Amino acid sequence: MNKLYIDFLAKELISNKLIIFVGAGASIDSKLPTWNDLIKNFSKELGSVKEKLDYDELLDIPEEYYKKFGKVPYYRILEDIFKKEFQPNSIHKALEKLEVNYVITTNFDTLIEDALNENYDYDIVKKDEDLAHTSSSKMIIKMHGDLDNKNIILKESDFKNYEEKFPLVSTFIKGLFTTNTILFIGYSLSDPNVQYIISWIRKILKEDFRKVYLVDYEGTGKKENEDEEIINKIILPDLKKKEYSGMNEEELLNNKGKLLTDFLEDLAKQKEEKLIEENYLIYSKLDYLTEINFKELIKNIDINFSFGNDRILDEKSIEENFRNELDLLEIKKYLDILVKSDVKLVKNEPVSLILDNNKNLDIILEKQEKLNEILEYILEFDREKFEKAVSENEKISAENLVVSGYIFFEEYDLAREILTKKLKEYQLYNNKEKILWTYFLLNIIQRLDLRTHFSSEEEINLKKIYNKYFKRKTTLYEEIINWETLEKNSKQMNKYIEKVREDKNTYFYREASLIKESQLLIRDTYKFIFMNGISTNFSEIKDMTKKYIEILLIAYKNDSQKIDKKRWEILSLDNFNYYDYFFMIELSNSALKKLFAEHNVTYLNCESITLNKLINTLKNLIGILDEKQVHFNKLMERLVNTLFLIYKHNLKEEDFEKVLSILINSNKFEIFYMDEFRYRDLQDCFLGILDQNNEYLSENCLNNMINRIIESKTKTNNKVIGMLTYYYSTILSPKMEITEKLKEYFSINDRSVEIYFLRLFELSVKEKEIYKIMEELKKDFDLQLYMELLGFSYIEYDLNLESHVITHLDNIFCEKYIENSKYASILYEFYSLLENNKVSPELKSKLKNYNNENFRYYLKESKSENEWEYFLDTQHFDYSKFTISDLNSFTEYGIQKIIQRGKENKAFMKLIYEYLKSNANNHILKAYLKEAFKENVE
Repeated sequence: MNKLYIDFLAKELISNKLIIFVGAGASIDSKLPTWNDLIKNFSKELGSVKEKLDYDELLDIPEEYYKKFGKVPYYRILEDIFKKEFQPNSIHKALEKLEVNYVITTNFDTLIEDALNENYDYDIVKKDEDLAHTSSSKMIIKMHGDLDNKNIILKESDFKNYEEKFPLVSTFIKGLFTTNTILFIGYSLSDPNVQYIISWIRKILKEDFRKVYLVDYEGTGKKENEDEEIINKIILPDLKKKEYSGMNEEELLNNKGKLLTDFLEDLAKQKEEKLIEENYLIYSKLDYLTEINFKELIKNIDINFSFGNDRILDEKSIEENFRNELDLLEIKKYLDILVKSDVKLVKNEPVSLILDNNKNLDIILEKQEKLNEILEYILEFDREKFEKAVSENEKISAENLVVSGYIFFEEYDLAREILTKKLKEYQLYNNKEKILWTYFLLNIIQRLDLRTHFSSEEEINLKKIYNKYFKRKTTLYEEIINWETLEKNSKQMNKYIEKVREDKNTYFYREASLIKESQLLIRDTYKFIFMNGISTNFSEIKDMTKKYIEILLIAYKNDSQKIDKKRWEILSLDNFNYYDYFFMIELSNSALKKLFAEHNVTYLNCESITLNKLINTLKNLIGILDEKQVHFNKLMERLVNTLFLIYKHNLKEEDFEKVLSILINSNKFEIFYMDEFRYRDLQDCFLGILDQNNEYLSENCLNNMINRIIESKTKTNNKVIGMLTYYYSTILSPKMEITEKLKEYFSINDRSVEIYFLRLFELSVKEKEIYKIMEELKKDFDLQLYMELLGFSYIEYDLNLESHVITHLDNIFCEKYIENSKYASILYEFYSLLENNKVSPELKSKLKNYNNENFRYYLKESKSENEWEYFLDTQHFDYSKFTISDLNSFTEYGIQKIIQRGKENKAFMKLIYEYLKSNANNHILKAYLKEAFKENVE
């Protein structure tokens, strides 16, 4: 029974609802008298020698003495007893460990305040006036006054007039009775103080009282029978305690101070265990834990867990820990979450016992297998298979992973519907941790679903809801408010990336592979996110992911550069897996491209099965792309990143054909060619794949793409149609006819598009169309159109038309812009024409002297002055003016030409040599080698 009482009192203690009354028995081990011994001092002065005083005598004797001798001798006896030096004993020190808010005592000594205020700040209330000056939430109430104030309660008249003597203190104490549980220590049941308090409780609360608890050393007596409905007695010693094994009751009762100390320490220990259990209870109620979570969860059960590679529980830790039945019982509590978290238990005998005795294990494993399958569908962006699996498995349709899936695919209403239903169930059974976690997930949806920002839906206040259910901050608070698991895992990833940046060849980290450690950490984190219903769409997660990808790219470059060290001494990676690609896809497009550029990663390597998954992901992403989606731009970034990663592979012909088939046959093929700025990055990747694999382009494929574009009647990106018509012209002989559909298509697009198509027409048709365009230019000059005709060598420069160029340049450069795509486009067109001598000497001379203020401002701000001067006169240009920044804006072929022309300039060549010593920028290096050795250098 004592164990049940201690458990209940520990809960009350945690809830700050336990008040401890401390009587004289607590001070006996400090050499202070019991109440009986105290009153005998007065009895002796009155001539009585009775050893054991009864209940009435305890009050009558001091009353009689006071009446006969007065106040001064009365207090002198008390001061002679209490005004000595006494030290707190083990009971007082154990009391301190409880950290109780209110201690009420009838003692006149100062031992309680001496012990408790050594490490805490308790206000001491000795009289009514003290209450007004309390400021702490912790209080020691000396309800019977003290000797300094000479207001003690000891005589019968004191008890009768107590409420008149201490009206505020008595009212305050009575108020505490209404909402708190009382524990008496250092009293016996027959103690007048106990009886007085019980009479108060009966009078105030009547039948709505809480049980009072009293620690005693005696068996049942008459008085107990009268008060058993209101008092629960905790009888010491509890012979079931391990520490008392082999000791008899009489021997134990000879040291009551130790028994009471043991009881209080048991209560303190139970409180701590419950706090730890409450603190980490959320972890046992989640669907997946990271290694960091597990270490927190089990640190209170004296079992050492350590995970090896692939989340296998180390065999050594199992042998050390599972030595007896108690350990097995302890770990059995966590078996469910271990299995759900994919922790593999090594099959030695003790663990086999756990598995064999768990009847639900097969059900858990089967369910977990299905959830892992669903997670794979999410990671591959396969919404169709995800929804099918959920609909076919009713038992898992309300799992947090499914909520995560719906959030991932932006089906916010479906995710909200599941959570709302679960919330009602949790509220019905007051499952506090799951109630808060569900609100946490609903809050995530609120933040992500931009539609709620414009609705009347009340914002979920997590802190307010948490404070409704919990009185203190637990790990649950840290998880839902501060995202603690992500925070801790991010810090760990920071340690990894700092180590790698410090020494890019570092392979080991605390005797483990840095690559392996970081891979386990990132997968652990993402699985925690998905399995527990959280979203990946937050910057904190992206930042951690970015650091992981940087570690991979550094390792990958180490491998590709074949650093002259033993393989196991360097941080290296020879190929990527699909999970790595998924994490790359989740980054912003700018962050991914920046990482690739910083680490000079020009190609990727993976197994064919991984590449097939990546290509299939491309198909899935196109399939779920919908402009109505809340986070359409995010989905577009994922699609761009996927295409970017495919572009970075050396594709086989069948891979290339599969990619093109997915793009062409999708109902969203138009996003790969339509003239909209938001699709430019996507189109650049598409063009990169076409250019890199142009040898695999077939007549049928090109016909299919161009016909789809023409029939779409959509304004087209010039770059896309330019490349497609170029490859069409190189593979097929010109034979396209001008149809009504084509004319209609031309009417929707810029004239530049028509210029691109000229190369697809037979010579007679092409000449006829060129003649028409030239006649139009004579009537209404268009600089862009004229330059494109020159660029394609459809015409030679025309002096009459050139006479309009400067005027049109003035019209174009009419304002000061630093960034202007039209300015850049005109400039690059001129570079090409000047390089290929497609302008007259007269126009070139005019351009040299062209001093339009806005044009010159643009050249300066865009750092294009050297380029402009170079193309205007490559023969007399001072090559020492070039900087590395200038050269980086040229193509590999362009740099090769510059080196060829400027190799006699010593300052320029010194710049090239110095740069090549410390850098391996491919296109500058290749251009130099090609010019130096006059051959194709790869």
